[in-house]
Amino acid sequence: MSSRPRQPVAKGGLWAPSRQPVSKGTQDLLKVMMQESKLTNFQQRQLSDRLKGGDSFPTDVNPTSSARKEARNTSSAKSAGKARDGRQLTGAGKRSQADIEKRVANDEEDPYRPPPGKYISEKDKRLLQNTMAYGEEGAAMIEETPRPRKPKREVKPEPEIDRFDEVVQLIEERKQFLDDMEKLGQGKKYRNIIAADISQGIRELELIDKKRSEDLNLALEKDTSTDGYNDGDGNDGDGNDGDGDCNDGDGGGNDGGGDGNDGDGNDGDGNDGDSNGGGGGGDDDDGNGGDDGGGGGDD
Repeated sequence: MSSRPRQPVAKGGLWAPSRQPVSKGTQDLLKVMMQESKLTNFQQRQLSDRLKGGDSFPTDVNPTSSARKEARNTSSAKSAGKARDGRQLTGAGKRSQADIEKRVANDEEDPYRPPPGKYISEKDKRLLQNTMAYGEEGAAMIEETPRPRKPKREVKPEPEIDRFDEVVQLIEERKQFLDDMEKLGQGKKYRNIIAADISQGIRELELIDKKRSEDLNLALEKDTSTDGYNDGDGNDGDGNDGDGDCNDGDGGGNDGGGDGNDGDGNDGDGNDGDSNGGGGGGDDDDGNGGDDGGGGGDD
């Protein structure tokens, strides 16, 4: 049997095929990317070695050392274990029946009391009574009693402080303060200031007094003028009484005119002008006398 010539087999076989080398352009591109990503020289060197060998890049590269960090076991991982079964527990932590009864007997705490429930008012009682007597319709029969309103507090007005009295009190306080400073030996420091304050207060008192005096005089003059107007032009009237006198005077004039008419009666121009009787009739102001004079003329 003739032998066949042996052919070289590529390294790796079926399950580990050989890797194709990376082209020069790809290597240059990766170098530029590594520079732009600001990797350390150690990291760039590691990636370049893997690139030349045709290996895949690692997911994590240490910046200064090739040693891998060992995973630290946390305390939670150490303490974590399987859940304990009740059958594995020992009786070291159990208390006996005698210990439990002894502790209950010596317990000084108050027994448990439930919290208080809803307060039952008179309205709730009437509601229950009406419901039991009339059924569900009895609930509508309850008359709600109005709550008594609290009386409003009367706010007393603050008493008005007279400015005159207030200024007087301020002056007295300034004097007292100056006396205290004189006793402490610091009167010279405050003497001029207190004197100025007191003089200002006295000036204000004078202005207040002057203004009040003017107001009082105006009020008195107003009252006086009002009283004089009522007495002079009022019901006492020189008006009504004067008009009455004028009417009386006019009446007297009328009376005088009547007498004149009687004096100039028919007897004055009687038929017998020379008669003595006519003369007598002229002298008499009465009409009847005139008639008598006329009669004498006929005689």
